[in-house]
Amino acid sequence: LKLGLQYDNGIEISATYLMNEGTILVYEYNAKCGNETEELRFTSEQSKAETFQGLINNHVFEKIGIDKATIRFHVDYIGPMRIDPERIITFEGLKQYNTVGIKGEHTYSILLNSYLQDGVLFEKVSSWMEENLEGQKLIIEQNSPSSGTYSIYVHRNGAKVNISDVGQGLGQVLPVIVQSYMSDNIDVAIVEQPALHLHPAAHANVAYRLAESALTTNKKYIIETHSENIILAIRKLISDPNSDLSPNDVIIYFIDTDGESAYLDKIMINQSGELTNWPTGVFSESFDLMAEIMKNRK
Repeated sequence: LKLGLQYDNGIEISATYLMNEGTILVYEYNAKCGNETEELRFTSEQSKAETFQGLINNHVFEKIGIDKATIRFHVDYIGPMRIDPERIITFEGLKQYNTVGIKGEHTYSILLNSYLQDGVLFEKVSSWMEENLEGQKLIIEQNSPSSGTYSIYVHRNGAKVNISDVGQGLGQVLPVIVQSYMSDNIDVAIVEQPALHLHPAAHANVAYRLAESALTTNKKYIIETHSENIILAIRKLISDPNSDLSPNDVIIYFIDTDGESAYLDKIMINQSGELTNWPTGVFSESFDLMAEIMKNRK
């Protein structure tokens, strides 16, 4: 596996990795700054002795004059399992949050802070839910005038339910949607299973939201998903002449094995929404089951 970055100021960095006894090691490392170039190749033992911070090697940077401050970018990560929604939220003062947290643990404080300030972020999230999750809208109420505690409710068809009492899908997707609307300095957002526990009919709406966020904020998303509908939604956007999403904006990597090791299979989407190649048997379950049903009818 090889990863690399090129910056507008002429700095280029790349690293080639290998797996050794279950440990990922840097095999080759290249850095270029102006006319200065450093190319290194390591044995397994040498690699273990080197210190890397992502693609940063302090020794090499100092040697060829790369200022780390000029190349840093901010990465955010939302893990595959978010915390359950909080029944009661204690207001602890207006804090500045740059991320919802790995488990979405800051989500509800962020919504409360927005509600108590200008309400912009809160209204965007609530409106998205109402439009895309079957009319479910968020409301916040203070539990008592002097308690300093609040609760978030889901309002739909005249019924009001505490957010901790609704289905798991809402609690899992809410941190993802909140982060997508936040004004932050995140360059790369990594999201695992963004539509976890959500009804399949809503998966496409999540994909549309993440695509819109990427286009409007210039934020790069790395999304891990098992959802066929998310991929279909991205293909649909690319094929739509009224959409700004283009084939150059999306790459799919399928992790496959050859019996001995794992590798990444690169898949592109063309302007018609067609896949350049697709692994045999992936997402074929529906077709296979329908074939069995038809067979049983005979």
